[in-house]
Amino acid sequence: MGWDEECGFLSAKSECQWKCTKNGIDIGITCDESSRIEKILLPSNNLSGPIPNEFKALASLVEVDISKNNIGGELPESIGDLRNLKSFNAANNKLAGNLPSSLGNLSFLRVLNLKDNNLTGKIPPEVSRLGSLSWLWLSGNEFTGGMNNFCDSEHRPFLRDRKLRSHISTFYADCSGMTSPSAGASVQCDCCTHCCNAGTCEPNSS
Repeated sequence: MGWDEECGFLSAKSECQWKCTKNGIDIGITCDESSRIEKILLPSNNLSGPIPNEFKALASLVEVDISKNNIGGELPESIGDLRNLKSFNAANNKLAGNLPSSLGNLSFLRVLNLKDNNLTGKIPPEVSRLGSLSWLWLSGNEFTGGMNNFCDSEHRPFLRDRKLRSHISTFYADCSGMTSPSAGASVQCDCCTHCCNAGTCEPNSS
């Protein structure tokens, strides 16, 4: 699915009218009653290049889905200015570099999907401040170190209880807790619900 004239993308229309439904999926731009952009839903649209810093001006954004594109570069530090963001899906792209510590500012974020990119480095401890986070996918990257800052954070006490975590949180990472651990597993994550390696994910048995 590429840029489609039927959706009005990049047309002279107001950006609030850049939308349509394809195969039962709503794509495009959604605005509130004051014409402020609330949702950017552009999966599988052949998008390329970096995420622009201008995103920070969209203070009313609550949902972004730019998955399954060719978006590269680093996640900008300015993503932390999107204080109303509840869902961010940039899976299956070419994002690289470290996660910005400013992600820890997104106190309303419930969904963060960054799987299958080229992200590297350690997870910033500030990210464990995401107390509202319920669904987290970090697998298919090249992170190092550990992710137990999610497990130990005072903002996320429910993750310390193994009996509760699978009912409240979904957390995928390339961790070493698989029933048959692979040598490719790269991080320690005691509270991950699933550990993945080479595209295969299994429940965490650690």
